[in-house]
Amino acid sequence: MPRRDDARDLLFNSDRDFLVKSNSDELVMREQLEPKVVVLQFEHLTPDYNTTWLSTAHLTDIYNELLSDVDRPFEVVFIAVGDGKEDEFRDMFCSMPWTAVPFSDSVARKQLAKKFIASE
Repeated sequence: MPRRDDARDLLFNSDRDFLVKSNSDELVMREQLEPKVVVLQFEHLTPDYNTTWLSTAHLTDIYNELLSDVDRPFEVVFIAVGDGKEDEFRDMFCSMPWTAVPFSDSVARKQLAKKFIASE
């Protein structure tokens, strides 16, 4: 039984039981995250992606290095914050090798931001 404060409970809902990957049409189902530590990456959507590119590049290096550690399975989940446009989401997400809450699920993205970001 999942813990009451498990972030995975907010990542999925009755209408959507998957996350998306940027580099394929692959869907990541809830069950695939069960054995993993989940790291949430919140980024404000902005037309000037250069402001977050450096932190994403560093996180990508760490992600790729740790991905081979089968003793500690984990997954990063990108959550777009704010009222940006879908093309801004795609521009930002295309460089990330991990999963994301779909842009179309604004309710879930807002709930996650409200729970985990003090200013939301």
